[in-house]
Amino acid sequence: MGHRYHGKGSTQRQTTRWGPLASPMEFGSRRSNQEISPNQAPKIKAYADDIGIIITGVCPSTLSSIMESTLRGICEWAEKMGLSINADKTDLILFTKRYKVPKWTPPKIGVTRLTPKTQVKYLGTVLECKLAWRPKVVERVKKATIALYTSKKMLSSTWDLSPALMHWIYTSVVRPTLLYGALVWWQATEKTTYTELMERIQRQALVCKTGALNSTATKALETILGIYPIDIHAQLTAGKAAKRLFASGNIVQSAEVKTISFMGPDDWKTGRDQTQHLNIYTDGTKMEGGVGAGLYCTDPEIRLSFKLPNDCSIFQAEVFAIRKAAEVAQNINRPHDVVNLFVNSQAAIRSMQSSTVNSKNVMASREALDNLSTTKSLRIYWVPSHQGIDGNETADVLAKEGVELASDRTENVPVSLRTLQSALEKQADTRAKSRWRNTKTCRISRTMCKERNDKLSQYVLRLPRKDCRLLVGILTGHCLATSHATTLGVLNSRACRKCDESGAIETLEHLICTGITRRRLQQGTRRTTCLRQKHLDPYGYKNRLTYLKVHAHQPDN
Repeated sequence: MGHRYHGKGSTQRQTTRWGPLASPMEFGSRRSNQEISPNQAPKIKAYADDIGIIITGVCPSTLSSIMESTLRGICEWAEKMGLSINADKTDLILFTKRYKVPKWTPPKIGVTRLTPKTQVKYLGTVLECKLAWRPKVVERVKKATIALYTSKKMLSSTWDLSPALMHWIYTSVVRPTLLYGALVWWQATEKTTYTELMERIQRQALVCKTGALNSTATKALETILGIYPIDIHAQLTAGKAAKRLFASGNIVQSAEVKTISFMGPDDWKTGRDQTQHLNIYTDGTKMEGGVGAGLYCTDPEIRLSFKLPNDCSIFQAEVFAIRKAAEVAQNINRPHDVVNLFVNSQAAIRSMQSSTVNSKNVMASREALDNLSTTKSLRIYWVPSHQGIDGNETADVLAKEGVELASDRTENVPVSLRTLQSALEKQADTRAKSRWRNTKTCRISRTMCKERNDKLSQYVLRLPRKDCRLLVGILTGHCLATSHATTLGVLNSRACRKCDESGAIETLEHLICTGITRRRLQQGTRRTTCLRQKHLDPYGYKNRLTYLKVHAHQPDN
């Protein structure tokens, strides 16, 4: 159920990071513990002025009774807070896959009896009573179509917005609009009927980018421009969102450090000579054998090595070493008023200075530094690595020793969000490449582009629109050579217009090979070879376009 709260002019007296709805959430929890079983307890989630209440069970009448009791308690809380619930803007929906639903009486808000609906919208996501995602997909496709056609007004097939700008519009505006909320409905992309609706939008966008003929295959355009098939990208987007929430623990906390000093880039030269202070050097490393972190304290002399999980990054190792250094400094029972930390990672130092934290590993290090700074003055220095600085070199050796430690001594460090996302991107890229290799259609495109190639995609997007249209036509075979133009009904004859050979059909292969060779012979040119291998190689696209523009006299596209 979705509710929208409206104030009556009074000031909200209770606020949390979830908004002023903590009290009704607590009420629902207490009431559920007293009157109903845990399996039927209301699950209440709030965001800003919206609240969703979910109750699961078998009997609709029992669920309605529990819902009405929960709503009554929320209404009582709202009155105390000077708020009201608008029953007209409250939606009720019964999720079930039953063909015949037993008779039941919907709950009431005050004196208003709610009317069950077959679908509702909550936080921009359309939910259908049988949890079929077609209404959601249709709505997303409609909005993405509006965004795309608004952009199409600014271009033609050969002028105005460049392919690179159209690529940005699609990836930054149209596709995010299409895949909004994919974290919830990504399973819909496993059904062909839903995927086909979204593929139409992507295809239209690809044609807009390149100015290609409408007959050009979608798979070929995706491969040339480096765009994942829409179902693979939707699952990648959902996976990234899920990993982000998992890695951060749904924590985005602001923090302000007042008692920690971050020194200048050259201050380490004087800081390391302050022997009366507690000086600690840290380092992290990643090698073929794994990931390690090292810590070296000069006086008292402390040498520690740590082994980290193999999927950790160097950045995580550096941040982990900072946390361990703070913990060691906190436990040293010597009268040191100042602690100097020497770190050779600027990224790790910047994460300690950042106003926001969205990583558990960084948060743990920040908390360790904050605890240390309550009793000691803390200074963090950046020190250049591999410059023969004694303390830093010792920490580097200790970090490498940590890589060689036994696996049972591995520290528990959360996997970084970037690592998780990279794994998902690699998986999506592998799936896209496999799908292209196993494609049975797009014969010319598979000959010209045997593999997905980022360099090709970047080059195509940087071309002027007219050249982009020409090159895509060459790579896909969908250009106005007479063989293809006759198929489209543009021309009536398939005869080659570039040579006098009787019965020659002007295909793309004939145009760029046989046609050029014949014309050279007619001109008395001694070279009788066709395009060299570099012009036919998938990575020779730049040479191929230049050669054809000068010599092949392509028909107008």
